[in-house]
Amino acid sequence: MKRWFHAVLLAVAILAGGAAHQVALADLDTEIVKVGQDYAVSYASPLIQAAGPNLNGNLFQTAHVPWAGLTFGVGVKFMGTYLAAEDQNFRKVSTNVDLGAYVPDLAGQTGTVAMGGPTMFGDTSARGFIVGYVDGIEVFRQSTIGGVANTRWVPMVAPEGYVGGFVGLKAVVRYMPSFNTDVG
Repeated sequence: MKRWFHAVLLAVAILAGGAAHQVALADLDTEIVKVGQDYAVSYASPLIQAAGPNLNGNLFQTAHVPWAGLTFGVGVKFMGTYLAAEDQNFRKVSTNVDLGAYVPDLAGQTGTVAMGGPTMFGDTSARGFIVGYVDGIEVFRQSTIGGVANTRWVPMVAPEGYVGGFVGLKAVVRYMPSFNTDVG
């Protein structure tokens, strides 16, 4: 992930009025890689699911768009999506998983993996977990990362440009940089 993603996470923590978790944002990449792709997707799902509504929100600024005459502008827009309380935590159970992906000594052994805990917008003082089972018997348990900011708001900032005035139409473009989501 790129540095801008860390800046967005920091902005989330600041805008939410919460303190960053014990895990420094600079170390978030490392922590997410440690927990694996399934955990990381569930952990970041509120941010992923809020990106679309955030980018599509805040488009309306005024009802006045002239039928003739060119209007244009650039700026920065601040958006936010409100989460349901249940989006601050997650739980996922996977069956027939090679447990060696979590504990090298268990390579080739298949079992069930249960994972859960706060999402990135969940409790900053609680830690998540990954637990592996073989035939219903616990064979390993790992403590994972907690939330980045304990908030139900997912804020976002994006640069914007618009052009309007042709038969009452207005085109708006927002930019969001791409980033690498490979964690496995």
